[in-house]
Amino acid sequence: MKLIFACLIFGLSTAFTGCFDTTRQIGDHLKASESIQADSRTDKMSRINIFVHTVNDHKPSFTIEKTILGTDDGGQLIGYYDRQVLTKIDAWLGMSNSALSQQFYFKNGHLIFAKETRRYYSWDQNKGEINRNQFSKTETENSYFQNGIIIQHTPKKSPEESDLLSQARTYIKFLSTKENTVYVNQ
Repeated sequence: MKLIFACLIFGLSTAFTGCFDTTRQIGDHLKASESIQADSRTDKMSRINIFVHTVNDHKPSFTIEKTILGTDDGGQLIGYYDRQVLTKIDAWLGMSNSALSQQFYFKNGHLIFAKETRRYYSWDQNKGEINRNQFSKTETENSYFQNGIIIQHTPKKSPEESDLLSQARTYIKFLSTKENTVYVNQ
């Protein structure tokens, strides 16, 4: 009887050890999978960064420029094309308290990267007004896209990807109009 009980205890402890080993192995596989996904995202971001640098270093075939009205200080919109294909949009909008600069990069007709830089004007205490020649703060956000979905955003906060996609579509529409001046509602 003692022998049977000892065998039973040994068998159960071996089974539990195997179970714990299996659980540890599953955990290791999950960690490896997460690492591969992170590496894959990092690889995608690296390829996007290389593309962005290539676009910036390459002279476009032609550009289209538009004047933007509808903001306090107006703005400018420039589309950069390589062989009839839009590769980049630069937009600058002047607001009452800041200036917004946006760059949208496209590959094969799809938005792959967006950069937004907002520079806030300083407040002149002596004059009691905004000093448009000096900035008090700058915020920059980068968004990486794949198939219309943000795969990475810095700083780590949740932007409205639909807003970025909508802005890019609006700017593309503006670039395709015959008018040299376009109106935006901000």
